[in-house]
Amino acid sequence: MTYTSLVNGLSSMTVTGVVCKYSESPPQLSSAQLPAMYPRLPEGSLAVLNLSGVTGLLECVVELVIVVNSTMQSTSGSNFVLCLSLLDALNTALASNVIALNLDRWSLRQEEGIIGDIPYWLIVARVEASS
Repeated sequence: MTYTSLVNGLSSMTVTGVVCKYSESPPQLSSAQLPAMYPRLPEGSLAVLNLSGVTGLLECVVELVIVVNSTMQSTSGSNFVLCLSLLDALNTALASNVIALNLDRWSLRQEEGIIGDIPYWLIVARVEASS
């Protein structure tokens, strides 16, 4: 596993309900592209195990973001329902890719974020993998 392979693997996953997938954060979005999914740059660690330079497992963390809808459209009720549906779909997609992507664990949350100059409802998965 490399940082690149993990990001590419997560970015290419099929998540039911996601309309567009991006390989990096889009500078702006239109409503026709939503829900849209993209990865955030990973973080990771690799420990040296002994004086001869043997290393342990590469441990990576990637945040996978699903942009749901603008918060400015006064559709909180439908956005809440859509977020629940996307949380379930994302959880299912991650569970079906555990072996292929060397996934160890993940956590899912809903938050608000800005893309371009528009605030959006977001689903964020913090995905941990190692190899």
